[in-house]
Amino acid sequence: MQELGLEGAKKVNFFTKDFQQQGINFIENIHDWCISRNLTWGHKMPVWYNLDSNPNKKFYTPDTIKGNEDKFVIQADKPSRGGNWIREEKILDTWFSSSLWPLTTLNFHDYVNGIKDTDFETYYPTQVMTTAKEIFYLWICRMIVLGMYFADDIPFQNVVITPTILDEKGKKMSKSLGNGLKPSDAIDKYSSDSLRMGILSGMIPNRNMKFGGSVADTIMEKYRNFGNKVWNIAKFFEYQQDQGVDLNQEVGAELSSASQWILSRYKSVESQLEDHLQDYELAHSINAITHFTWDDFAGWYIEYLKTDKSQLVFAHKLFKQLIVTLSPFMPFEAEVLWDEFFNEKVLLAHTIKDFNWSSNFDTSDSLEFEVIADFVSNIRSIRGLFAIDPATKIEIFTTSDKLLKYSEFVKLLAKADLTNESKDDIYVVRESGYEYSLDIKKYIKDIPLEIARSQKKILSLEKQLTSLEKQLSNDRFIQNASEQIISQKKVDLLEREVERDQQFSKILFLKK
Repeated sequence: MQELGLEGAKKVNFFTKDFQQQGINFIENIHDWCISRNLTWGHKMPVWYNLDSNPNKKFYTPDTIKGNEDKFVIQADKPSRGGNWIREEKILDTWFSSSLWPLTTLNFHDYVNGIKDTDFETYYPTQVMTTAKEIFYLWICRMIVLGMYFADDIPFQNVVITPTILDEKGKKMSKSLGNGLKPSDAIDKYSSDSLRMGILSGMIPNRNMKFGGSVADTIMEKYRNFGNKVWNIAKFFEYQQDQGVDLNQEVGAELSSASQWILSRYKSVESQLEDHLQDYELAHSINAITHFTWDDFAGWYIEYLKTDKSQLVFAHKLFKQLIVTLSPFMPFEAEVLWDEFFNEKVLLAHTIKDFNWSSNFDTSDSLEFEVIADFVSNIRSIRGLFAIDPATKIEIFTTSDKLLKYSEFVKLLAKADLTNESKDDIYVVRESGYEYSLDIKKYIKDIPLEIARSQKKILSLEKQLTSLEKQLSNDRFIQNASEQIISQKKVDLLEREVERDQQFSKILFLKK
């Protein structure tokens, strides 16, 4: 039995992978354990005593049972041979019974007795088993051992060790502590989709997550807001329909650069989801799909559509595909939109995802819009660096046809008017393929005050840099900290250096 168990543990895919070796170690050192309990409820032991020849109910081991079959039998049903047979009153140990779960739930007993078309033939081994690490040895390893012993095959192909959900202080939730999260209250306050996505956002195999109190509230509020964002996208298209736009017509062959850009982003996120889901990293899946929907689709593309109505039909079709992609993560809102907005049948029951819907669309010109999005981001960064009021409309001078082509879009997102003119005596920014300038000092009310703010900011940044450099040069810190923490510290160091250099450049410009 042990050898079969080891063979099975090597066949199963574990997430995370280190659990495979832990399972092998457990099975290599496995010991016999008592499989009976003196309890009322449970699986009765399949043991029978003949009181006529075995009045003291002597238990025979596999080594001694031969020749004593008229006294003692191990089988499911009452023996048909003569005698006064009674069944053992003890029940099977809970974890032993649970170890038989893949077999008993799929009618393995019928299968071995020659009955055809059983669930066992169809579903054994199953694809995925999810569990908490606390019962990995008690349950998962024993299911593998008994599955291999009785069925000569592993009971499941993949084992995913889920996170343990902790309260906001990092303690295990329990009734006695009263620190649990009541799902019905969370649903009433935020919605079932918000609760679902909040929990999934921490679903990285074998990594615990805090999800209680104010921590849970912050997370669920974020995903409630995300649900509102998706709903508002639908309202945007509904408004276009009210204005007479036929969104259900065929999409034209040519897509604008912005539409090509969003389509390439969508294909990228679909690929990311495939990779993350194969590794059961649902948290990364949630991050990928929310970033695309919130930032790329709503933040950039919907805003672009306000300046280019010719792409609405394609955008509507893409949004429909997006709802299908979102449905496993936020099934309730997706279902409502599918029914009420798209007028389709039940999403999960009737829809097969079409992976080839966009195969005829060209995305070779997507870089043009990428450049424009970067340009708008740069303008926003300049506003932030020089503390220019976000509500103040600014004028940008450029002779770049590429930028001027998107003047309406830039005006909408950056609150900036593009003027077809070149000026070299003001703040000039040169990028690959284009340049632009703006009279920054014109928009700053108090230049000496702004210089003082930057000097104070530099002092703060240099303190942070000194602290980060000290940590990264400390051998003990490097030896004890995880790779993830060290990597983040290095990123923080580079970001602070860039920020400091920007403040120095700002002061130099303002002092001219």
